[in-house]
Amino acid sequence: MKQILCVDDDVQVLQVFRKILARAGYEVRTCTNGADAINAFATSPPDLVLLDLTMPGLSGLETCARLRENPAALGVPMIMVSGVQEQDAIMACLSEGADDYILKPVTPPELLAKLAFALKKSEQQGGEESSLEPGTRFAERFELGQQIGSGSFGRVFKARDLSSGDDVALKVFELPHAQRSDKAFITALLREAYEMSRLDCSSIVRFHDFGQTGIFYYLAMEYLDGNSLTAFVEENGVLEEVSIAVIGYEIASAIQYLAERNMVHGDIKPENIMLTADGDVKLLDFGLARTCSEVNMAVTDEIMTTPAFSAPEAFYADSNLDVNSDIYALGGTLYYAAAAVPPFPGDTMEEVLAIRFEQAPTPIRELNPNISADLAQLIEAMLHQEQGSRPAISSVLATLQNVISRH
Repeated sequence: MKQILCVDDDVQVLQVFRKILARAGYEVRTCTNGADAINAFATSPPDLVLLDLTMPGLSGLETCARLRENPAALGVPMIMVSGVQEQDAIMACLSEGADDYILKPVTPPELLAKLAFALKKSEQQGGEESSLEPGTRFAERFELGQQIGSGSFGRVFKARDLSSGDDVALKVFELPHAQRSDKAFITALLREAYEMSRLDCSSIVRFHDFGQTGIFYYLAMEYLDGNSLTAFVEENGVLEEVSIAVIGYEIASAIQYLAERNMVHGDIKPENIMLTADGDVKLLDFGLARTCSEVNMAVTDEIMTTPAFSAPEAFYADSNLDVNSDIYALGGTLYYAAAAVPPFPGDTMEEVLAIRFEQAPTPIRELNPNISADLAQLIEAMLHQEQGSRPAISSVLATLQNVISRH
């Protein structure tokens, strides 16, 4: 039995909806305000939500937007029911995640038809793939294995490509309604796939394919057996100097490769560096990669970078990211490998941002005296606040090569 959550501050309206829906075979839950609806959804997500637009406290629009923040709302239809007939109000509701808009007074046949259509469409879009359980088939091509990572709107699975027999890392994007209808967001997603398809560098994870199935977008990449630099440091502590230099050299080579193609990675950090069981070093996750000719990082409602490692210019809307921005992020990453703490530590984004523009990182050799002076000086120079004052990528590679040679 499908469950409908009805939200309206008018108790009489709720009684009418309950009567109509119950007669049609639906299980009905009701709430008289948005806050209660959010709590009810979190406790037990329904199959569909009916929302009134004009409610005291949280409006239907605000409630819809808040509900869409919950990953459990993926694929759950939300229909706005309102007496407001203005086009702007209707457009606002649809842009904030509502799947449909019904004008009051609504007749029972119209209400039931709208619900039945929305539920059927949801089932067709999600299907069995919405569970993303190990052992299930995805996009008629991949057999899902264990989940090996997660991030914003996405999970990464080890999977078997049934067309080739190869193991792959399958990055599946579970997008809330607002992102699925956001052209800029989808463009960024497709850009990641396109940029990765152009890359052929031994220090960059190899790309296989990308596509869309139902409500999901996906990227299939080379499967790497190993640990992220973050996981390695958390388990083993600081790395030996030669290991730091080798990792730095490999990622600097990747940065140089990108720069030669007028590209920046935009999100170099320990989590995006994989140390494989075979001893290789690979740069992952091109979600922020872009050509230098594009409009660079726009700071709007959220910061799309990692504040502990990203260059200062990444936080200003009128700045351009370039190879020096990736050099800065690599410097912070090598600092972490040498000291087991980021250059700007903090438990929250606010704490990190509060200190990173006001003070320099603690000198590396105070935290790890086993690091040589030239490597420490290089890393600290890479972390220069001024974008144009950081060492050139050729100098970074030369210094790291010298460190490797003497070990």
